[in-house]
Amino acid sequence: DKILIFEEVEDEAIKQMMRQCGVSIALPLLEGDQLEGFFVLEEKKSGDIYSPQDKELLQIFAPEVSVAIRNAKSYREIAQFNVTLKEEVTKATSELKQANERLLELDKLKDEFVSLTSHELRTPMGAVKSYISLALDPRIGPLTEKQQYFMKQSMKATDRLITMVNEMLNISRIESGRLKIAMQSVDLLSLANDTREDLLPTAKERGVSVF
Repeated sequence: DKILIFEEVEDEAIKQMMRQCGVSIALPLLEGDQLEGFFVLEEKKSGDIYSPQDKELLQIFAPEVSVAIRNAKSYREIAQFNVTLKEEVTKATSELKQANERLLELDKLKDEFVSLTSHELRTPMGAVKSYISLALDPRIGPLTEKQQYFMKQSMKATDRLITMVNEMLNISRIESGRLKIAMQSVDLLSLANDTREDLLPTAKERGVSVF
């Protein structure tokens, strides 16, 4: 941590090294406690020795060099970090893009599945409703009161299924913003009663009371 002047060095090994390298003065370049290197000078071309003023100037100059070296290293580290960060961002962006494309593909497949399934369900539901309507037509034949009740409940259940199927067909429109949802009041008591009516036959068979 001190300036080394060839004429004043007592350690013979250090002196021999300075002699072999042609070094007259070596100033340690310190950044805090960290040794960054040495600033070395040969003999003056004039042959004159380094004056006290020269030594004082060099001791002022050395810390400035140390700071410059430290800044250069920091700049290089930051530059390398920026390169690494850019590579990581590019990689993450690419992976995100691939994942997004995959999600879009899956979403498209989902929409196709929902649409296909809904169409396939709507056709037999329409046929079931038609047969129930025929069964309720007095011209086909008389039905007992109990049979009429069951057929009407079947008609209601079929209508609800058809409504659900139609709503499934509208999913893609809702997601794309082409269809707006209209909020409206619902008679929960009526909905509960309809559900109860649907469950009564099965409940009676199993001895369960539905209120």
